[in-house]
Amino acid sequence: MAKKIPSTSCNLITVQIVNIPLKLLLEGNAESGRGKCGMLLNNIVDYCYNDYWIHRHNCFCDDSCSANCNVCLEKIHFNKVLRHYDCRSMIDYYVCKYIYRQASEMAALLRCLPWPRALRSMRVLSIGCGSCSDLYAFLYHMAQKGSQLKLQYLGVDKNYLWQLVHRCIVHWADDYNLDVAFKYANVLDLFNKDDVRNKFGLPDVLVMQYFLSDMARVTAVKNMCQLIDDIVCQIIKRMPDGSLIIINDINARQHTFFRQLVSFPTARYYFEYLEQQVLSLSPRSKVWKFHFPLVGRRKYYRYGWKHPGNDILFAVPAYIKKNFSPWEKCGSAQLVIRKGF
Repeated sequence: MAKKIPSTSCNLITVQIVNIPLKLLLEGNAESGRGKCGMLLNNIVDYCYNDYWIHRHNCFCDDSCSANCNVCLEKIHFNKVLRHYDCRSMIDYYVCKYIYRQASEMAALLRCLPWPRALRSMRVLSIGCGSCSDLYAFLYHMAQKGSQLKLQYLGVDKNYLWQLVHRCIVHWADDYNLDVAFKYANVLDLFNKDDVRNKFGLPDVLVMQYFLSDMARVTAVKNMCQLIDDIVCQIIKRMPDGSLIIINDINARQHTFFRQLVSFPTARYYFEYLEQQVLSLSPRSKVWKFHFPLVGRRKYYRYGWKHPGNDILFAVPAYIKKNFSPWEKCGSAQLVIRKGF
């Protein structure tokens, strides 16, 4: 029997609840047999799948999308419109289409990193957490290692629509030994508040999962550099020695606005800048760089070490493949910095 989602989150914050028929969303339908998934990722996809089919014809999207969220997402990702993820149905569609790839990219990275054997707990701060694909990667990695590590996760995002996903994560947190919370605010403002720092503590791991590329679409280069400077000075500087900064993002240096034919830097352009700023702050820091091979393409961007393959690590249910054509190959670039001792 499906549990009822409580009206408040655990621990740090209260999640603003959206009025959704929870019983239907969590139980799935009898025909598909969903609702029996053991992993948190599959539970979240289940939730978004059902929510999408309930609400997709009640879309309040300002753009002319003909109730096809894939059209809107492609316009955003290929820079045909200056727009955020501002539609409930788009949030659901995004999860079903992209989450397996993004979680796999992060999970593949985590297994390459040197983790202390005596590690008993970890505090993760995820900036621009969105669908929380990094969280599922941490859980996957822990499961593969048989780890009993206590994971404390604070996701920060300015987009309230992601609470559709976040409240489900809060609901299932105890089942996965998670201490999880979410804030909808500017992360710099957030960490200048003593109450947040006192409750959560300073992070051991700072994650930016597809955050830089999302910001770069709508932010001038000068302002992007200032944002990175602020993150380094106000958050990374306070993090303990030995802590990790992890970035996973698009493996491209430039994008183009199709209407204006103007190119602008994207995530990879800012990897080097962030690396320089952290090394200036902490010169003894260690840096790792990774990329995934794009099989079948003779030319692609190489960045540091190459992962041995690019297949995703999670099994995609047939009903997701049929309706959302999800990405099933990894393709990102990754930067990891361990703050120097």
